Amino acid sequence: MQQLVQQYGLVAALIYLTTSFIVGVPIAYGLSKGIDGSGWSFWGAVIGGTFASLKLSQIPRLALTAALTPVVVRYLPEAVLLALTPEQEPAPAPSTTPLVEE
Repeated sequence: MQQLVQQYGLVAALIYLTTSFIVGVPIAYGLSKGIDGSGWSFWGAVIGGTFASLKLSQIPRLALTAALTPVVVRYLPEAVLLALTPEQEPAPAPSTTPLVEE
């Protein structure tokens, strides 16, 4: 995943967060409708269940991100790509000062 983020920058991170949102919101909604109660125990159950479900679906979501990122990048306009991908910093120039003083 780190190589994907280094190559594609913020695009890969946004796709991963989008897949997390697409998976997490329906789960949280379903849990909130299926659990009777209110208060802290209710919200703890909804948040805990959603977290566990997101952890169980993490590997498929990573695979989906790895598959979708190159496809999405291919269709993004160049101006958007330049804004979302990290710039490669040039290597520092070699020093011309002597290491040992004479």
